[in-house]
Amino acid sequence: MAGLEPLVEPSSVAVVGASSKVGKLGNTALVNVIESKIKNIYPINPKEKEILGFKCYPSVLDVPGDIDLALLCIPAKLVPQVISQCLAKKVKAAIIFSGGFREAGEAGAKLQSQIEKMIAGKEIRILGPNCVGLYNVTKGYNLTLSPTLKMLKDSIKPGKIGFLSQSGVFGVALFTVAVKKGIHLSKMFHLGNKMDVQDADVLEYLSKDPSTKVIVIYMEDVKDGQKLLRVLKEVTKVKPVVIVRVGKTEAGSRASASHVGALKAPDKLYSALFKQGGAIRAKSSFEALNMAWALSLQPPLKGNKIGIITNSGGQGVEITDVLCDNGLDVPELSEETQNRLLEEDAVPSWGSRKNPVDLTAPMPQTPDWYFKSSKILLETEEIDGLIIVVLGTPLEGLTSKIVEKAEELLRFKKPILISAISALPNHELLTKRLVEAGFPVYMDPYTTARCMVALYEYGKHLKKVGRWK
Repeated sequence: MAGLEPLVEPSSVAVVGASSKVGKLGNTALVNVIESKIKNIYPINPKEKEILGFKCYPSVLDVPGDIDLALLCIPAKLVPQVISQCLAKKVKAAIIFSGGFREAGEAGAKLQSQIEKMIAGKEIRILGPNCVGLYNVTKGYNLTLSPTLKMLKDSIKPGKIGFLSQSGVFGVALFTVAVKKGIHLSKMFHLGNKMDVQDADVLEYLSKDPSTKVIVIYMEDVKDGQKLLRVLKEVTKVKPVVIVRVGKTEAGSRASASHVGALKAPDKLYSALFKQGGAIRAKSSFEALNMAWALSLQPPLKGNKIGIITNSGGQGVEITDVLCDNGLDVPELSEETQNRLLEEDAVPSWGSRKNPVDLTAPMPQTPDWYFKSSKILLETEEIDGLIIVVLGTPLEGLTSKIVEKAEELLRFKKPILISAISALPNHELLTKRLVEAGFPVYMDPYTTARCMVALYEYGKHLKKVGRWK
């Protein structure tokens, strides 16, 4: 079976159904390809001679050069004919944007089955149908029909997270959320009905992609569970994989069937598959994204002992509960470490030194207390990871201190997550500075704790498979 390189990194693209009319899918797709600065671009439309300054061709068969990728922006009923032409032309890959296949009922299922038979045993790789496409952020290739991603073009920066989604519009929405939060992706794939390219195929590709460090999957169903399990076992030895699977309930399963033609299977089978494969299962799509963010910026946990430094006792308690409910521990610090915190002026004399370390109400010295106590806890063998909770005005001074001293904290190779809530007008700017220094920042203490759980689960998995470094 051919690889995915022509699909993800094409040097020549044909846009079938290209249009000069703004608002048409064929126009959006073509403009996205043009703005991606791909070397060879071929609009396909038998009714036009030129579109947006590019010579137009009646069909892919009339294109003089080789075609790596064809984008199909045409009605479902025309797809079989165009796929036949692509096969004759030896086009290496195609993205079928069109809906109206298995998700649309019996007639659509027959149409999809017809195309599946046409491509069986052939070298062409097909993404979709019923999909938004893919975005190779590393290369700057927008191979989608999304006007939203076109608008966000200047804000999209390459990162380390590979993202697979079986939902198109929601996948784009998650991409948008990621961009707004400063979470940078390497690749985004929308799989749609998964006629040919499956989760396992993309996982294999991303496992070898040097620009991808973590992989996130938004999943509704799996067609070949054995293949996915086999690939997951190999991929998770080298890269963490976070999966959120929807359609667990009877109603959710029914909705998924009408959405992407998903096949029913008991959720416990998915849970077993993910666990055996070493994947981390998230409870929601936003949690999956946040977990991947933590895994992309911070090292996995070596053990399960977590230190918490906070200026809110209540937030410390909430985080402690979530951690302990998920197999981690918030141990009381030794008398030696507690004394050191006091002697080195790392906590106020009236604060708690036990763990969580409570700095209490904000004072001018609070940013210094945060840094000093963080360093002391990271130096000790009593904790394996650290959560810093900051509420209110201390965030400003703390940000400056942590950004300035980031290397001193990160050199311990222990994960550090920050939970920050404030009404400061420059809150977003402050958290952006922390993220750029390498620290994930969350507003929700529950999310912060769950992300530490993800770091623990992946560290535990690496030990299990003998890959802990």
